[in-house]
Amino acid sequence: LETAAFGAIIVSKLAPGSQQDLAIQAQGTRVEYLSEQLSGLTPAQQAEYPPERFQQDVIEVGEIEALARKAAHFGFPTEPPAGWQSQADRELAAAGS
Repeated sequence: LETAAFGAIIVSKLAPGSQQDLAIQAQGTRVEYLSEQLSGLTPAQQAEYPPERFQQDVIEVGEIEALARKAAHFGFPTEPPAGWQSQADRELAAAGS
């Protein structure tokens, strides 16, 4: 994820609005969405999907898809709905209005 973040910064400066820039932004939104969905899991739910299983998923498919697998396990959609904004973006929008 850190490498992707650095790549996003470089692409956004060198090619803003390009296909690559839009794809990177979409991937970042997906990571935020999945992280936000999973942050609400109870301790019992966390125990149902132990860290060892998540780590194995990371090894097999990478961090982002591991988050998607965990989200799917709990019945969450693995893609954000159209127009979805992160909690931070929602708070920023509310503060600006």
